[in-house]
Amino acid sequence: MGKMSWMMQISWEHDMAIATPKDAPLDGQHVVKEGLDDLLFRSDDLAGGSAVDIQDPLPVYGLMLDDIKDKTFLDKAHLVGWRYIIANSDHSSFADVRTERGSSEFVSLASSAAGSRLIDAAELARSIADKFPHDCEARILDIPALKLSGIWLTLSPPAFVTYIDGWRPSSEPSTFTGPHFIDEVLHRAEHVRAEMPSTTYEDHQGRRAQ
Repeated sequence: MGKMSWMMQISWEHDMAIATPKDAPLDGQHVVKEGLDDLLFRSDDLAGGSAVDIQDPLPVYGLMLDDIKDKTFLDKAHLVGWRYIIANSDHSSFADVRTERGSSEFVSLASSAAGSRLIDAAELARSIADKFPHDCEARILDIPALKLSGIWLTLSPPAFVTYIDGWRPSSEPSTFTGPHFIDEVLHRAEHVRAEMPSTTYEDHQGRRAQ
């Protein structure tokens, strides 16, 4: 049975070892707690009164619209931060942390609904990883221009479980195999570019070049 190199502690089997990525920020959980305090939350009574669990992070990889031009676009995905599940017995959410020059910064706190969708997607991703004999890494892939976020399993071929998808009305996670996901993202990117006014797209390219 393969193991994902990051595993949430929520409802994961005990034989699925949790291994924090070696390059995760050492002060990430502390930064998240401070960020919650800055948002007028108390980290010991967030979302309902029971103690919260700030879990080991998932690395977040990002893609811009201009990165998505051919079937090799995943090679352009770059690490942009870390996503921490925040949960207690009543609610869940997630926080993003960005690192730069060895310093960690609290970036954002997601809604409870988004946190629940991420947990559902992670459970589905675990069930997929269970079927493979080798280990894999679990990442977040964010494509803001396509309103798409999901868990990226570095299998061969890769697998993707989306939990935010602006093109699908259902809140249930969707699963894509590697080739299907690649084709779907390319199709959506072409559609978005076609719908953008030419001046807007030129401005977008100009900002990227700066």
